[in-house]
Amino acid sequence: MSRVENNLKKQGEKYKLKKRMKIAFVLLLIINVSICILIIDYNAKNMLGEKNILSEVVDKTSSSMRVMIKNTNDIYKNISKEIEEKLGK
Repeated sequence: MSRVENNLKKQGEKYKLKKRMKIAFVLLLIINVSICILIIDYNAKNMLGEKNILSEVVDKTSSSMRVMIKNTNDIYKNISKEIEEKLGK
């Protein structure tokens, strides 16, 4: 092999190694962040307890959101019926 071929082979190997290292780094970061989030969530549950003010607010908000979505669906159905009636005539 000539020097050029050897240099190209070495550069290709370095490129592959760098790519593998970047992928490994990203995977390690994802794992690290996931573990940190779990630890923070566990500590927050211990401090606040399972039933807290925040969960009550979320429950009320989600129930009001359900009602709002239902009302929006009803309005959409009424509008679509009106449009169909007008187009049918």
